[in-house]
Amino acid sequence: MRLNSDLIQKSAHYLNPLGQFHLDLRGYRIPYLENLAATNDQYACIDLTDNDITKIEELPQLLRLETLMLSNNRISRISKDFAAVCPKLENIILTGNRLASFSELDNLPKQLKRLVCLDNIVYNLPNYRSYLIYRFPLLKMLDY
Repeated sequence: MRLNSDLIQKSAHYLNPLGQFHLDLRGYRIPYLENLAATNDQYACIDLTDNDITKIEELPQLLRLETLMLSNNRISRISKDFAAVCPKLENIILTGNRLASFSELDNLPKQLKRLVCLDNIVYNLPNYRSYLIYRFPLLKMLDY
């Protein structure tokens, strides 16, 4: 299924327990992150768990986005401009993807407070925890 304005409008959206507007795009088999501009930057939390996304790229400016859930996709690449288009992003969940190198994680915003990378190739690399703690100085939670 393609991510378009119709899917965004008919998907569940609600106020989550943290008081964030939450968009639930879970399990639609979405292959690409496209047309997120159709959200009109209304959501602080977007859940894209259980889809077929392979790359995080070509995102519009999402100035309100604080939490991004991308578990159980096939993500292996994160674009270099990702941090610039999501300046308020503090929480990202990347469990069960195919991230294989620290260089991909370097493209995440430095202000991250919560990061989950369980079940990725990078998780098993030497000095994984030490590197991420060094790279993201505001990190409060790493892998739960």
